[in-house]
Amino acid sequence: SIVNGSGINASVAGESLGFSIYLKDAYGYPSSILVNRLQVRIMLETDSSSILPTIQPRESLNGTGSNYRTATPLYKRHGRRALGSLVTQASTFDVTYTPKRSGIYQILISSGNIVL
Repeated sequence: SIVNGSGINASVAGESLGFSIYLKDAYGYPSSILVNRLQVRIMLETDSSSILPTIQPRESLNGTGSNYRTATPLYKRHGRRALGSLVTQASTFDVTYTPKRSGIYQILISSGNIVL
């Protein structure tokens, strides 16, 4: 799997940023999961306070992933608690978040019990 985007390396308090998650199998092919299995936790290292990210699955327009559109946000996730139930599958996700305070944040991404 690949996690990529400016929101991984740097952030500014009060500004929205993000990154993308590309789930791949052992051979490098897209690996779809149930959307509600993806977990993203963003925590301030000094006091472990969390940020609530928005996770948007991408929809492939031609089946190859080269043309896509971002789907309507289906849910927000905070820790292990989902605010809605989904049965949609996807292999690519866009995550956005807005840090409220300055500091060093830890980003944890997992699919079920597999840490990415």
